[in-house]
Amino acid sequence: GYFAAEEGASDIIIRLKDDHDGAEPSSNSISAMNLLRLHKLTNNKKYKTQAEKIFEIFHLRLTQIPVSMSALTEAYLFYRQDGPVLLLNTSHPDHKEFITELHSKYLPFLTCLTPEVGQEVSGHLAGANLTPSSKGLLIKSDQDEKVPVNSLEEVLQNL
Repeated sequence: GYFAAEEGASDIIIRLKDDHDGAEPSSNSISAMNLLRLHKLTNNKKYKTQAEKIFEIFHLRLTQIPVSMSALTEAYLFYRQDGPVLLLNTSHPDHKEFITELHSKYLPFLTCLTPEVGQEVSGHLAGANLTPSSKGLLIKSDQDEKVPVNSLEEVLQNL
């Protein structure tokens, strides 16, 4: 877990590891989710290992009072499920409306990536090429199935 203050700060007595998700999620909950998303996009196991360490540190509290750590619970569920990646085609004329439409739904297990126009996707997502006519490409968790999508309905049907 990550501390809420820097090491050696002279104006604090004790360094705490933030573990309560209130009106704002804790820094550890956000870190865990971001590390898992980085792992999903890069396939770099270092990120997954760091997220697992956060889960280990907060395991007792997470199992006893998960409602106090709702964002970390969400990160743990993201960790346990292998959700799809949606590559968004930013060169499509309607891409902004499509992104707005996606944001109107709660899709916590969908990871979105917006590569620059002409930028090749690298790593384990290499070969996932967008077609100019589609607004996005949904890459299922097994990564063998790549589905072009043009609407929120198509995304939801293929999750």
